[in-house]
Amino acid sequence: MVEERISQLASQKNQLERAYHNVRIISEMGHRIMAQLHGELVEAAPFRVGIYDDSSRQLVFYGFCNGAAMPLIRREIEVGQKRFSAVCFQYQMEIVINDFEKEAPEYIADEHIEYQTEQPLSAIYLPLTLNNKVIGIFTMQSYRKNAYQTADVDFLRALATYLSVAIDNARAYDRLDEARRQIARRNEQMMGSIRYAERIQKAILPTESDLQALFEKFFIWYQPKDIVSGDFYWCHSEDRRKWVAVADCTGHGVPERSCLPSGTAS
Repeated sequence: MVEERISQLASQKNQLERAYHNVRIISEMGHRIMAQLHGELVEAAPFRVGIYDDSSRQLVFYGFCNGAAMPLIRREIEVGQKRFSAVCFQYQMEIVINDFEKEAPEYIADEHIEYQTEQPLSAIYLPLTLNNKVIGIFTMQSYRKNAYQTADVDFLRALATYLSVAIDNARAYDRLDEARRQIARRNEQMMGSIRYAERIQKAILPTESDLQALFEKFFIWYQPKDIVSGDFYWCHSEDRRKWVAVADCTGHGVPERSCLPSGTAS
């Protein structure tokens, strides 16, 4: 039933709006809390958040350093890959390095380590997990040795937990936003069909000119419940005889509108 579907769409729209409001509030609260914690640690060192993209099987890294965004980086994830980010992601392994030269080989064999021109001396990689599923990684690096003490690692674990929830919230918002767009498109299509049905109905019903040709005085009071109506009026003249009828199909609105052609044809 079209009326039932319209009611369902309206209900879904309200639920989506409430969910979007809740997600936004949670994200804003988390952002404010994290902005006040360990500000010096986060602002001083470059860090990246890698979000796993299922379609491309890549970690997409969004980086920040001293408050400024760093270039976007994509890393393919393959089984057995010898890269810190891949090891952290595939094995959900925490990697904490405070002396790169000595401690890095504990995670990856030295011949597989990709050394950089400006090699960080300390690094930390933490998996981002939600409901026991890894969705990305968080990494921070420093150009000094012994940069991460136990308290720093504990804080970064808490930050990783928040990031996991924030990323999931962002994805939930994307899904909600897409659902909103789909509902809007379907509603637009449905309303287009109903408007077209309205045009057909108006073409079937007698016009004011038809009634003026039969009666000197008349009025029309016609108020469809849902744009189109199952109720209709009809007039006809033949051999100086005039017929006028007002019919009420059972029910209201769009479904009963389908009775109109058969009623007028009778």
